[in-house]
Formats: sequence, structure tokens, C-alpha cells
Amino acid sequence: MSACVHCRGRKGKRTCPALNGKICSACCGEYRLVEIQCPSDCQYLDAHETYQRRRTLNHVPPIWLRRVVGYERKGPADQLAMHEIQMATCRYDADKRRLDLQTVQEGLEFARRRMSLIETPEAFVPPFGEHLVRNLDELIKKQSLVDREGIRQVLEEISRHLDAEVPADQFEGYLKFLRALYANQLGPAARKPGDSPVIIPG
Repeated sequence: MSACVHCRGRKGKRTCPALNGKICSACCGEYRLVEIQCPSDCQYLDAHETYQRRRTLNHVPPIWLRRVVGYERKGPADQLAMHEIQMATCRYDADKRRLDLQTVQEGLEFARRRMSLIETPEAFVPPFGEHLVRNLDELIKKQSLVDREGIRQVLEEISRHLDAEVPADQFEGYLKFLRALYANQLGPAARKPGDSPVIIPG
């Protein structure tokens, strides 16, 4: 058995497509996506990400999971709105890397006002709020089930949920929770038609 292509010490047991050789499990685990530019189709990267998602979902406050399960039991219009708001939050966080609880709450409130049938001029347009509105407008165009009033109510409910159940010092953990829930929808793996985009541990 050949030596690990990374450390040159331990035995290489895993095929590493990035380094074009055999790598030991220790180097694979420690240096993937850090020093090693792993391709998205690497079997060990996929297994690691799946494990991390499950680990995240199994260690969150139960009330967060109950909230998501509650939405899954609502009507399809509320489900579509909630999923779009949560995924838009994840996408913005991935792009901007500067979300905090206050920014999200301000964005939700801005989007709620914009979803009102009576629009009022805004002195300040929060970037995250504008991002939400853009995504929700696209949802309305694509899904006839969804309307502005229904979205406004979902925005209010999510805002109340965050205010009551997600302390500011736990918000980063909440974002990790959302990214784990929507990993299939946001990542390279395609969701099968008809599947819910969320992954709830059983």
C-alpha cells in the first residue's frame, strides 16, 4: 500500500481526486477544503457533509425543529412562502457573510411592509430586505398558490418565532441549522420532484 500523498507518512487508503493519489483518512478529514481543493463529486466530501448536516440537526434546540415541522403541516401556500424565505436567508448569508439577528429582523419587517397591498415610500432600503422581496416577487410569479397577503402573514410569524425562540448569541447556530435543513436544495444535489426541500432527522 502506498504512502499518503499529503503527509507522506501514514498509509494512503482513500482515493483523492484532488491530489491524484491515495490519502490517509487523517489528512482527508483535517485538510479537506482547507489545504485540499476537493471536487464537489468526491465521495468522501459528500459523506462528510451529510454527516455534518445530520450532526447539526441532531444538536439543535427541539423547539426549532418543532417550528419547521409545524410549517410542514400547514397548507401548501404557507409552506412555499416559508421555504422561500428561509432559503433566501441562507443564500444571502452564503453570498454576503454578514447576517445577524437584527439584520434579518429588519429585512423581514421591510419585506412585510412591501408585501402590503398599500406600499409606502421607504427612506432606507435594507439590502437583506430588498433581497427577500426580490425572491418573494419571483415566487409569486411562479406559484399561483402564493399571494402577497399570505406571504405577509408568514413573514410576521417567522419574525415572532425568531424574536421569541432564537437569542442573538445563538443566531449563527440557527443559520447553520437552516443551511443543514436546506442542504439538498441549496447545494449541488438536486431534489427529487415532489420531495420537501427540508431534511428532518427521524
